[in-house]
Amino acid sequence: MQFPADQFMAALKFVAHAAGKKDIRYYLNTIHLEFRRHELTMVATDGHRMAWLTMNAPDVVDEFSLTVNIECINDLLKIKPPKNAQIEVTQDGFEIGFMKGEWSLCEGNFPDWKRVKSQEKSPYADGQTGIASKLVAEAMKACASIGPKYYGCEVKMVNQTGADHGMHITAHLGDKWTWIETAHVKIMGMRL
Repeated sequence: MQFPADQFMAALKFVAHAAGKKDIRYYLNTIHLEFRRHELTMVATDGHRMAWLTMNAPDVVDEFSLTVNIECINDLLKIKPPKNAQIEVTQDGFEIGFMKGEWSLCEGNFPDWKRVKSQEKSPYADGQTGIASKLVAEAMKACASIGPKYYGCEVKMVNQTGADHGMHITAHLGDKWTWIETAHVKIMGMRL
C-alpha cells in the first residue's frame, strides 16, 4: 500500500505521543496499525490516554494488523522524506525511495482500543473526575502539530455524571491532508 510520506509520517508522529515509553506492560510501548478495506487506523495508548486516526487507504484489500514497537516508529520518524515522496507499507516493513526498513513487531495482544473509544458509561459517574494537565498539554501540542492553525481542535469534557469519562479532543484537519480528515485523543479520567 502506498501513502503520501508526509501524511503517513505526520499521522505516526501524532499517535506516537500517546504510546508508552518504557512501560513494564511492553504491549503499550507500541503503535497498532490496523489495515481494513480501504482504510488504515493507527492507535497508541499508554493506559492513561489513547490517540487514534484513520487514513484513507484505497490499496488495502487484505485485512491485517501490526503492533510495531515504538523504537522502530521513532527510527522511522527520523527519516526526512523528499517532497512528494510516497511510502510503501507492507506487513514486513516500509520503503521510502531507496530507504527500506523492517517492522520490529511486538509479541502479545494490543488492548481492545475500540471498547475504550466507544465507552458509554463512566466508571467514575458517582464521584469527581480529574484530568492530568500534562496529558492535556501533550495532546493539544500533538493536535496542533498535525492540524492547520485555522481549523483548531474541538475539546469535549463531560462532567462527572456524563456519559464519557475524561476528555476527548478531535483535531479537524480540513483541506490540509487529503488522506486524513480527523485525529483523536482520549484522556481517561482519574478518581479524585
